[in-house]
Amino acid sequence: MTGSRRVCILFVLALLAVLALAVGPLIGMRTIPLDAVMHSSSWSKESEIFWRLRVPRVFVSFLGGIGLAVSGMSFQALFRNPLATPFTLGVSSGAALGAAAYIRFGLPAALLGIPGISLSAFIGAMFSILLVYGLTQLRSGFSTGTMLLAGVAISFFFSSVNLFIQYISDFTQTFHLIRWLMGGLEVVGFRSVLNMLPFVVVGVIIIL
Repeated sequence: MTGSRRVCILFVLALLAVLALAVGPLIGMRTIPLDAVMHSSSWSKESEIFWRLRVPRVFVSFLGGIGLAVSGMSFQALFRNPLATPFTLGVSSGAALGAAAYIRFGLPAALLGIPGISLSAFIGAMFSILLVYGLTQLRSGFSTGTMLLAGVAISFFFSSVNLFIQYISDFTQTFHLIRWLMGGLEVVGFRSVLNMLPFVVVGVIIIL
């Protein structure tokens, strides 16, 4: 595939993404007049649903998709292996373990406006990366295959620890953890969008 063709494909995909971002909040609101949601002077129930629920959730899903796509691409490009993902390298299980520890032991709620569960998940993911890298360095030389095997082993180990934490937790903590692991878009307002935006933008710029 030539360079110009790749640029054209990426440009078309970018246009489709922007179109989805613009049209997404309007899906399912065909029966509501457009002026009822666009004029905030007459703040009706429809406009409040549109601006406080639909638009923020579309932006959060858009930013989340960007972050996950770029992260997966960077793993595969860095290790030159299509099997290198946050799951096979133990990053996802490390993040889940950090979140489980936060919920089970009731760690501090937030730091600098960042939710504590997000910080705990980030610390768990970083610890997993360092552990996998350290295990790989124990062998003579550095092999991507060895790192993948170490990542799978760490992933299974952290997953078992995560299950044990769920077992010793009460019903409320277990429910909270399962809901967090499954993910969701139950956001109200633009606070979550503003919290995610700098991390996604800065991360994408660094990777580029």
